[in-house]
Amino acid sequence: MSKGFAEVFPTLKLTEPIRELMNQTVVDQVTATKKQDLIRIYLHSPNLIAKSDLYRVEDAIRKQLFPGVSLSVRIRERFVLSSQYTPENLLDSYKDSILLELKSHNPVLYTVFKNAEISFSNEKVVVSLEEGILGHSYSKELCLILDRILNERCGLSCAIETNYVQREKAEPVAEDSWEKKRKEVRDRQERAAKEAQESAEGESTEAKRKD
Repeated sequence: MSKGFAEVFPTLKLTEPIRELMNQTVVDQVTATKKQDLIRIYLHSPNLIAKSDLYRVEDAIRKQLFPGVSLSVRIRERFVLSSQYTPENLLDSYKDSILLELKSHNPVLYTVFKNAEISFSNEKVVVSLEEGILGHSYSKELCLILDRILNERCGLSCAIETNYVQREKAEPVAEDSWEKKRKEVRDRQERAAKEAQESAEGESTEAKRKD
């Protein structure tokens, strides 16, 4: 039977902004592995909750309710959002959470998605990846994760597609102006020293001739 979060975890202490969000969630199920080393909490919420906040809740449950016990706590969230959310404004609000989740899952996927360009066409999300080994190697996994987040977790119904773009090569960086000035000064000094030496040698030769 589903219960409110505060009813399931009445003694859990959270900071006020997070506590208010969590008190609006409903816990559908709590499961544990046979080894009792992992607890999964399945819940749903009418509001988007940042992944960073849910990580803090996981940490608080582990430390406050299971002190000294070696286990992990994982929250499996689902959002029941209003129809105002489209793929575009959802990603605008939730992209940082997706990046954080990807970073904890696979830093390479995080980098691939962070560098991607995202465009929208009706109910389609197009992820443009940089042409290369990384883009081709991780595009399928990235699509599966985005599909799970946007459609299963957030309740949208959108297609996820990828394509590949060739990035323009960056033009060579111009030599630092300060270094150029220093080089010019050194060149002038070397020329002046050389001219002075040649002049001194010329005067010495002329003096010998007079002698």
